[in-house]
Amino acid sequence: MPLAVISVDWIQQSMVASAPWSMRVKRLSSAILGLVVLLAIPLVQAQPSKKTAVLPAGGSLGQAEQRLANELITKLVDGGSVEVVDRQKTKTILAEQNIQATDRYSPESATRLGKLLGVPTIVFVRIDSYSSTTRVTNSPIAFGMKTTNTGSVLLKGAAQILDVETGAILAAPSAEFAKDGVLAEVKTYGNIRKSSDTDPQVELVKLNDSAFNSLAQELAPKIAIAIPAAAAQSQATVAQKVPKVAGVQSGMTYLNAGSTSGIKAGDTFQITREVDSGMQDPDTHQPIMRKKKVCLLIISDVDDSIASGKCAGDAAQSGDRAVPVANH
Repeated sequence: MPLAVISVDWIQQSMVASAPWSMRVKRLSSAILGLVVLLAIPLVQAQPSKKTAVLPAGGSLGQAEQRLANELITKLVDGGSVEVVDRQKTKTILAEQNIQATDRYSPESATRLGKLLGVPTIVFVRIDSYSSTTRVTNSPIAFGMKTTNTGSVLLKGAAQILDVETGAILAAPSAEFAKDGVLAEVKTYGNIRKSSDTDPQVELVKLNDSAFNSLAQELAPKIAIAIPAAAAQSQATVAQKVPKVAGVQSGMTYLNAGSTSGIKAGDTFQITREVDSGMQDPDTHQPIMRKKKVCLLIISDVDDSIASGKCAGDAAQSGDRAVPVANH
């Protein structure tokens, strides 16, 4: 039965004439409140969840990155505040597009991959440091000797959230785990031997499990908070989209925007191109890019979604950005 019919019947039943007036008013208030709640449920359910993809960054510690990425995906999905692209779908697209682990972290690859996956952001999981070691020590005790097998695990990582539209890093929450734990212990008193009855290898595995779980536990809520803000920032970037060079033909430079974007004849644009500065960011370990001024474009012809003109300077290339210049 439709919700509207149920609700009308419900209200009619609440207003039974035989009931006292105060009771009828009380029942009517409850009925209306219930109706409001029922109508609100679909609206709440219709709210889109923030969607992203979680991938290892492609560093030298690839297996550790993949393991932490898997842990994060599980916790984000369980949390419910972020929708994560299915791992198999991501794997399939990476294979189809032949995007290697060492290449996917570049802004160009991230933008292409993000659009193929249909996400505004990508979370790249990076492991900065990881070690898992054991040591055995002997120490005297009363009437005997104690042999202790100790495990040490150090794990440092970060989750870098990239904007698919611009390739910019929007947030980079980090976490660290460092802990020593007794894996096994044996006490010897002459011919008497007392053991802790624990397997050092098994205990070391548990310590490593704790490390990855701890990092995922710390990073997941930070990502869940950062993703909505990143998505909003991405939408704002799209709304304020900077025109780009679509191509050059017969000496004319064409932009991928026209009159519908407010461009008109006589407008001037500085065409810029991002080039590698040769330096690396010490925090993100990524190349630092700089903007190179290519040429100055004066628009002469405008259509709905394309504009063109002569560009004074070096030759523009497809993908170069067109930054508006105030005309005096």
